[in-house]
Amino acid sequence: MDLRKKYRRIKLALVVGVCGARPVQNDREEIWLGDVLVSQGLVQYDLRRKIPGGMFTKMLLRIPCRERRGSWLRSWPGCVEASVNQHLSALQRTTGSKIFDYPGTEYDVLFAPTHRHGYRDSKLPGSIKKKPSPSYRGPCPIKDTRRQWQCALDASQIDQMRSQSSNNPPQPSIHFGMIASGDALLTGDMRNRIDLRELVIGFDMAGTSLGVSAAFPSCIIVKGVCNYADGHYSED
Repeated sequence: MDLRKKYRRIKLALVVGVCGARPVQNDREEIWLGDVLVSQGLVQYDLRRKIPGGMFTKMLLRIPCRERRGSWLRSWPGCVEASVNQHLSALQRTTGSKIFDYPGTEYDVLFAPTHRHGYRDSKLPGSIKKKPSPSYRGPCPIKDTRRQWQCALDASQIDQMRSQSSNNPPQPSIHFGMIASGDALLTGDMRNRIDLRELVIGFDMAGTSLGVSAAFPSCIIVKGVCNYADGHYSED
């Protein structure tokens, strides 16, 4: 179905959801869990093998953002962030739910890019984690996100825990740049190779951004950061 023919009056499409991000950009700007990424364009990626060390076959597509509203947002980042924080505070007060809170630095962990994440042994009770077998090369499949970081039993594989005080959680910041989109799950080393090649700030591993952008060229991708695209996934 050609959405442009069916919905002819749509002038602007928004793709809103969650994605992964590289925590430190090349200009040393930090991205935290809960930050918001706004696309200035899309890069499609493809992988030969979905394992650590997999080779890229090609970068298929690079789509600039044609919608000037995204540029307007970038010209007033302080006003936009203030508005976001105001609405977030209202949600926190109204609902009283912690789902809108920063998860805390104890769960905001930066792993070594080459680390192979562990998994939960279904035969063992509680939250016991084990390292994967030598033959396992996939991403960490643990879904218990509040305990998920414990899969790194080897402390040497933890690069660092975010230094922001948990008593003064960071306010969400807005970042603008290229977003990589594809349907393959990434690990830390794959993420870094894409980032170094295309200078992207976010990674949409559901691939939905590409489809909407193809149907509606006037499209802005807005994603909240819920993980660091390192094979240690959370959608909180």
